[in-house]
Amino acid sequence: MLHIRIAGELQEMASDEVLEHVSASAYKRVRKGDDKPEFRAYVIGHEGESEGKVVGIGKVIKKWARSAIANITERLAVGTKVFHLHEMTNDHEGRKPIGEVVGKALSEVAGRLSSIAVMYIYPEYRDMPLD
Repeated sequence: MLHIRIAGELQEMASDEVLEHVSASAYKRVRKGDDKPEFRAYVIGHEGESEGKVVGIGKVIKKWARSAIANITERLAVGTKVFHLHEMTNDHEGRKPIGEVVGKALSEVAGRLSSIAVMYIYPEYRDMPLD
């Protein structure tokens, strides 16, 4: 029997801190349709190495420089739809979004520059296990 142990460090942002990265106009727009909106902050990239799959190539190790992480944050657009899990391609056709990006930030997390996306999760998807 194969046993795998994964160790990680969980860090959370206080809800006030999360809201600091949501513009007043985005907050007002979300509140029009949801009395109790839920906002979550996720690190979407950080400097250093990451392992993942690249569509059409497969598993690769990527090295991320500070400038690349800053670029990710700069290009991330408020209003970008958020989907659950990945598909074999980057095609969004036929997929239902579970939320949208409402804010972003660059921050030092555990000594590495990190790109953070603040997402509004639609009410019907709030109980899903998201990471």
